[in-house]
Amino acid sequence: MTQRRYDLDWLRIFAFALLILYHIGMLYVEDWGFHFKSAYTSAFLQNLMLLVNPWRMPLLWMVSGIATAYVFGKCGWLETLKSRTVRLLLPLAFGIWVIVPPQLWVEMSANGDFAGSYGTFYGQFFDLDNPVFDGYTAGIWPHVDVNHLWYLRELWTFTLLLLLAMPLLNRIRDQRWVKRLWMPAGSVSVLFGLPLILAVLDLAFFPRVGGDGHREAVGLAYFLIGYLMTFQQSVWDALARWRRWALGGALVTYTLFLAGYHLIWLPSGGDLSDAQGITLTILTHSNRWLWLAALFGYGFTYLNRPHPWLPYLTAGVYPFYLVHQTFVIVLAFALSGLTLGPVLEPLLVAAGTFAGCALTYELARRVMPLRPLFGLKLWPDEASASKSPMLRYATIGAASLIVIPIGLEILL
Repeated sequence: MTQRRYDLDWLRIFAFALLILYHIGMLYVEDWGFHFKSAYTSAFLQNLMLLVNPWRMPLLWMVSGIATAYVFGKCGWLETLKSRTVRLLLPLAFGIWVIVPPQLWVEMSANGDFAGSYGTFYGQFFDLDNPVFDGYTAGIWPHVDVNHLWYLRELWTFTLLLLLAMPLLNRIRDQRWVKRLWMPAGSVSVLFGLPLILAVLDLAFFPRVGGDGHREAVGLAYFLIGYLMTFQQSVWDALARWRRWALGGALVTYTLFLAGYHLIWLPSGGDLSDAQGITLTILTHSNRWLWLAALFGYGFTYLNRPHPWLPYLTAGVYPFYLVHQTFVIVLAFALSGLTLGPVLEPLLVAAGTFAGCALTYELARRVMPLRPLFGLKLWPDEASASKSPMLRYATIGAASLIVIPIGLEILL
């Protein structure tokens, strides 16, 4: 439990970098809704988005489940719950009131539902009964949406569910028949056993694809899978052994998945027959897991080693995630009137987004009051923390007053 898995750090960085690029792509992909759309949309871009769409969030959930297992092993359940609550809900509270509102302003301005400046908009944003916001999503409170920060809300909820289920999960994990499942001997069990099980469960509980419930169920499933497989060395060895087969299978199933999307899903408008639904569900789960198996297999083989940049990049993931979508949408909105074309505009949006995220990270890591608001530890090292124990307790107390209302709202 004390040995650091550097490959998981690299995969986490990769997952969040991919998330930023995906949200930039949402500006330009044709027929897919987003908070703001560029004038330069492309139907072909759907094919590239579908390459990563099935597995980009499950990758993040599996890494989160693995990280949770390490934290539980190191800190215990009570300390994990306390630290997770503060480090997830405090940035979430800051995000929904400070980071996310510019996205809503852009969306309402683009839709013609608000004509004023952002200052005027933000002054009205705190009026929860203001009718100007009628019809816009209520993620926590009326029109106060989590937007892209739903991952923080779900990760906190999943952590609570894991704590409640831990006695049962640990007991199940110790059963002989379960241990045999964690000792895969051949490519069939490694590459197709899990997706077939998940496909059956999916068809049983979610006969109609889509919706937040389905998204949350998939996220929770891969979060628990990550938690359960963390210390199962035989699983990691098998993923490394069959990584090439996993990559080949991922490419084949992606081709079939793309064909199913264009030949079945789009013509049907989502109204699938039973046979079509079963086929696409099995294909989706297979494609998803094969990509994940390839990524974890290659990562375990080649990336499990330190690098001088790794600590800096690992710490920067959280601030980048918090602010990236606001930069994406605001920059695209600001550039939309310049008619820069379908090449220069996305390049400027991407460059500006990563530059803005980097500047935010540099500011947050240097200003102590900002650090916990952007998901960073209050002190950069233990030596600094030991010098100010009273400030630490005061900060925890103040953070608790902020996170308790949002935690209760999420639960209730």
